[in-house]
Amino acid sequence: MPAAKAKAGDRAQGVLDALAERERSFACCFEAWLDATAESEVRITLRIVLEPAGMVRSAELVHRPEAPLDVRAVQCLEHVASTIEFPASPAGRETVVEYPLRVKRGTSTQGD
Repeated sequence: MPAAKAKAGDRAQGVLDALAERERSFACCFEAWLDATAESEVRITLRIVLEPAGMVRSAELVHRPEAPLDVRAVQCLEHVASTIEFPASPAGRETVVEYPLRVKRGTSTQGD
């Protein structure tokens, strides 16, 4: 497939932009947990399955940190991910996104 055609069918940048817009919302999910733990940093991976039209089919944590997150933090992360509006797939395909997040005490959430 020619590179121009492959790039036209790619929604990766739109997906990354949509996730980046919610960094602060993701960070809010961690605030209570960070206040209650000695951990100064946590790394997780969110797995999001997108329908061809861009709607979220599922969102879940697939990599959890060594120190377990509380149930509210996990539910919050999954909820935030499930409410994001993603671009449609130009190819009409389902997309699976694994998005690593890193949160450090005193800073905002960052996509790794």
